[in-house]
Amino acid sequence: MSNSVFYKGVYISKEQFDDIKNMRQLSDDEIDLSDIPEITHEEFVRMKENRRRRKNFVHPTINRTDFDYKSHFAI
Repeated sequence: MSNSVFYKGVYISKEQFDDIKNMRQLSDDEIDLSDIPEITHEEFVRMKENRRRRKNFVHPTINRTDFDYKSHFAI
């Protein structure tokens, strides 16, 4: 993997990394969005939040002591 780069948790090729660097330098006006269809109102209403991508999401956990107590006493 001498020709790869570790970027955001994954290994990518040096060429991919260079492409990412070049794209990050583009301004918003330089990006061609003409081939992307606009979202209709119906599509926008049907959208749901992707919880896996939410930054401050805390995954629920069960304390092992609570679990043992509740399962022992069938609460």
